Amino acid sequence: MGRYTPHVIRDACEADTPSLRQVFLDSRRAALHWLDGSAMKLDDFDRESAGESVLVAEYEGQVVGLAAWWPPDNFLHSLYVKPGFQRRGIGTQLLEAALAQMGRPVQLKCLTRNQPAMAYYLAQGWHEYGRGQSSEGEYALMRLT
Repeated sequence: MGRYTPHVIRDACEADTPSLRQVFLDSRRAALHWLDGSAMKLDDFDRESAGESVLVAEYEGQVVGLAAWWPPDNFLHSLYVKPGFQRRGIGTQLLEAALAQMGRPVQLKCLTRNQPAMAYYLAQGWHEYGRGQSSEGEYALMRLT
């Protein structure tokens, strides 16, 4: 599949919530395959993104991706693309749009077992500066300056 441009990357609105919940759930279940996917719920998105700035990517009127960050700390909390729409440049477009709204440096945590995400962030110029442990496993602290 080739790279394409989604029709729209925009700020999320209340009407997007059901679609964002589904993208968040489906993406996490696919990416975090070592965790119990049945423990993940639709409303996890609400709790995880409370108070954050959220962008959505639409393709042909369908929400296919999201980027969410905590502005006070320039902390990128979520970057997810719906399974079936990955590896088409949507994540990069979302990341670029989010970075355009954030200051520097920007930080994130990436679970180290999520090797595709680790490789992606390193390829985008992020640098690992520490490690930690969470209930989901070991994570890398990463920064983009």
